[in-house]
Amino acid sequence: MAATLMLLGVSVLPLGPAAAGELVLAPGLTPPQRSMAAAIDVVCPKLLAAGFATQDSATGDLTRRCREMRQTANALQGVGPTAFSLGLTNDQLANTLGLLTPEQAAAQGGSAFNVEVNPSRAIAGRLSALRQGARGITAGDLRLDIDGKAVASSRPLGLDGRGGGASADAAGTAGGLGAFVNGSFGFGDKDGTARESGFDFEAGLVTAGVDYRFTDSLAAGVAASYSRTTTDFEAGLGDTDTQRYGLSLYATNYWGALYVDSLAGFAWNTYDMTRRISYGAGPAAVDRTAQANTDGPQYTMNVGTGYEFRPAGFTVTPFLRLEFVGLHIGGYTESGASGFNLTVKSQDAFSLQQALGGQIARPLSTPIAVLVPSVRVEWRHEFLDNKRRITAKFADDPFDTFFSVPTDDPDRDFFALAAGLSAQLRHGIAAFFNYDTVLGLRGVTSHSFTGGVRVEF
Repeated sequence: MAATLMLLGVSVLPLGPAAAGELVLAPGLTPPQRSMAAAIDVVCPKLLAAGFATQDSATGDLTRRCREMRQTANALQGVGPTAFSLGLTNDQLANTLGLLTPEQAAAQGGSAFNVEVNPSRAIAGRLSALRQGARGITAGDLRLDIDGKAVASSRPLGLDGRGGGASADAAGTAGGLGAFVNGSFGFGDKDGTARESGFDFEAGLVTAGVDYRFTDSLAAGVAASYSRTTTDFEAGLGDTDTQRYGLSLYATNYWGALYVDSLAGFAWNTYDMTRRISYGAGPAAVDRTAQANTDGPQYTMNVGTGYEFRPAGFTVTPFLRLEFVGLHIGGYTESGASGFNLTVKSQDAFSLQQALGGQIARPLSTPIAVLVPSVRVEWRHEFLDNKRRITAKFADDPFDTFFSVPTDDPDRDFFALAAGLSAQLRHGIAAFFNYDTVLGLRGVTSHSFTGGVRVEF
């Protein structure tokens, strides 16, 4: 069996057939585990030959730990020296190799596209409000996401069948300067795969902005946002705390029933990470936590268009939207895990999603409120976000032997479904409730409940 390894981060070189007793021959390894096994098979003999095993240093610790794993493979395969074997089974050895990989870093990119709360979708409600002639402060507009997906309507439904969330606030008024504030909360999970660890997450987002109506059909504004997402990896393998500080420019232009929305955003993301490494029993047992932090920019550009039809008292709105996200995550070096600390190279990730769909609403008058039930169907297609490779090395490897861990391919197509109800009460008070879910995202269970109260000032 041949393996490949990235040396010095420059090229991928074949290592040739593996010798008996090498870790890479362990059965049932996942791609990340096999990459780690190949790296240890290369670096460990060099460290032993250089005499690092007797040193009281992080490099010495790495040397002794990798010797234990290679001799564990010897014991399982019935070849070579076994004096330092950990006595693990094949499955336990594979799991141990998985603990050493940086595969959790893959979630830093992928979750930004399909999992985390999204300020650009929060601003979509304000754009719809501006098309209705809203002005002044809108409050409430509180969003609740469940199980990982905030699948926002391009135009949330409101009391006249044309807008929701903040979109029906002071509908029909006209004015210059306006302001809004949105709050979002989300939580969910994603199943682990052969290439990426599964995780649960919780997230919160606050978005506030001001805008100005330049003409009867053109309005633009600026919004600031702050979000925090805590990701807990399955089996207690670690966590990532992501904080995002963003600024967005947005505009809407409309001609009767036809509209075009646009948004450009910049955010600065910070990441605080832990990775737990725990295996073995007795004197050779290991229980360590590697820690690291890094940061990097995020760029967002959205453009969307739609058209409203009003047949027989209904409002039917087909729409098309494109959403681009570019993400850079700086490289980092872990601390706290001695020889198992990793140096991880920077990542770049990109997503371009199309949302094509339609929504239908029907206003209903009652003695106490105007009610608008609504439904929406949306097909989303991912053009980019191709499979990436996370490149890393042991931080205290003096030979700089880099290895790479593959990530999953993205889901190319999935569907978003939604149903909602909004109500206009007396004294300028309005409320709404929406349910959203998705179909076709592998390993993701998604139920989103959105509720809010609006008060006109």
